[in-house]
Amino acid sequence: MKRLLFYATAIVLSGSLLFCKNNPASQGSTDELPADRTDSLVGLKGCDRAGFKAQSKTARQFIYQDFTVNSKDKEDGKGQEIDIVRTDSGAEGLTIVHEEPTYFLGSSRGQVFFEETTGPENRKLVVYHVKRRTLMFRYPFCGEMEVTSTGFVRFYTPVEESDMTEVPECPEKEKWEKEGTKVVYAQLCLFSLINRSLTRKSEYVCIPLK
Repeated sequence: MKRLLFYATAIVLSGSLLFCKNNPASQGSTDELPADRTDSLVGLKGCDRAGFKAQSKTARQFIYQDFTVNSKDKEDGKGQEIDIVRTDSGAEGLTIVHEEPTYFLGSSRGQVFFEETTGPENRKLVVYHVKRRTLMFRYPFCGEMEVTSTGFVRFYTPVEESDMTEVPECPEKEKWEKEGTKVVYAQLCLFSLINRSLTRKSEYVCIPLK
């Protein structure tokens, strides 16, 4: 099977999005691996369900109809090694090669989602099309994301206060900042998985970066 390399730069995944990530087992550990599941919700809310198979404490497979995602935690704890193997009639898969920590976030409509990140202030949503073996989308985001039933990835992107048409109320901003948490304003975005278009809505929120 031929593999095509894709290079994705920048960004990291936080605990607010995602499935479980296993830590390396200590030497001699007798902990059992997570049980295999035939129909599990993986990643973002609204993503396709997948079969799950634990290969080790740090490696796992997510099995979809036409491809399988192999995800393994890096030894330094910064991101995952990710390989996508096609199981349909196509022969070529994807190996995600990246410089920044990258994490698998799930799949929908034949496309796979990743988060690249170097910290709470530097996160990007990345979308690949499996059959086309093509990078479809990369965009900054903050806060939570979800996939809608109509085929959109719904997320917020950081925005400067001067660029907003209306500044939203943020009653907890002072509290968050006193706790040492940076607060940003963000704009609602919709990325279409059908025609690969981005729509920025006139809806704004404030989000704590944790």
